[in-house]
Amino acid sequence: MERWQATFEIVTPMFLSGADQKTKAELRAASLRGVMRWW
Repeated sequence: MERWQATFEIVTPMFLSGADQKTKAELRAASLRGVMRWW
């Protein structure tokens, strides 16, 4: 069996939240559509 190892760098925001980062994150439809557009 061949084994691969990779390192990735995240270049886009990974957190779903509004301007107030202290509140609980929520997955909104608009956020999901935006992620799928650039995926």
